[in-house]
Amino acid sequence: MADFNKDGFDDLVVGAPGEAPGSDPKSGFAFVFNGSQNGLVARQGLGQAGLGANEAGDRFGESLAVGDFNGDGFDDLVVGAPGEAPGSAPKSGFAFVFNGSQNGLVARQGLSQAGLGANEAGDRFGESLAVGDFNGDGFDDLVVGAPGEAPGSAPKSGFAFVFNGSQNGLVASQGLDQAGLGANEADDRFGESLAVGDFNGDGFDDLVVGAPGEAPGSAPKSGFAFVFNGSQNGLVASQGLSQAGLGANEAGDRFGESLAVGDFNGDGFDDLGVGAPGEAPGSDPKSGFAFIFHGSANGLVPNQGLDQAGLGANEAGDLFGAALA
Repeated sequence: MADFNKDGFDDLVVGAPGEAPGSDPKSGFAFVFNGSQNGLVARQGLGQAGLGANEAGDRFGESLAVGDFNGDGFDDLVVGAPGEAPGSAPKSGFAFVFNGSQNGLVARQGLSQAGLGANEAGDRFGESLAVGDFNGDGFDDLVVGAPGEAPGSAPKSGFAFVFNGSQNGLVASQGLDQAGLGANEADDRFGESLAVGDFNGDGFDDLVVGAPGEAPGSAPKSGFAFVFNGSQNGLVASQGLSQAGLGANEAGDRFGESLAVGDFNGDGFDDLGVGAPGEAPGSDPKSGFAFIFHGSANGLVPNQGLDQAGLGANEAGDLFGAALA
């Protein structure tokens, strides 16, 4: 939620990545609804016009994120289009920045891997987005996941791109992969999910990157999550998370496919929830599970495992944990 026109009411954006503006199948579109005393009112439609062209398969609107990237007091919007083909590289991906104003959202800036990497087919830059102030300068920063990227020639190992906010907009700053906490391996899909919180209470926002295809303990697609701590110098690799301590790393669990942040125990530290929709509690394949890690001065600590017990039954194929909020 965000207030794009600064009228004191929260506004809503809804992505429709399968929409076909201009008869381009799955080009994508985004719909803006302004808040008011009477509820939400249809206000504005957004496509790639002004920053690009509506092309079949771009899937504009597949991901959305909100922050004040230029520090003007108006919330801005980023729209991911992981199927976009900058430089004629199919599904390399792109992200579109719209600045808030009294008159609504205005097309401002286009982002790709240029400056931190190369636009290559299948990278899917823009599949995930997250916002936080990682360097503590007062401007919101943006992270863009590219789970199809191949650092070190490992297909679909994945990568994440950091753009720092400034008065002039977003600036390419830092590239993140598994180095320092793991190895870039084919099909890890690092960057498929992203989440932001201050887990150690130092005042800098921290980043969690999910890699549901990772294989800790040689269990294919068991999954893993990587924690990067914020600092004045940017994000620093800090901690690796798996099911150890609350469960076992098993093939196909897909730990890290979804992430969510909140202060669940009210101690002032942000906590993390990690979904593992392929987990099999009670031997029910793909019943699903969620893992809770509590924040502390020393980082995230395994605390609690959640399944459907008490509210339902663990049944095969339920995919509990596929989405978290």
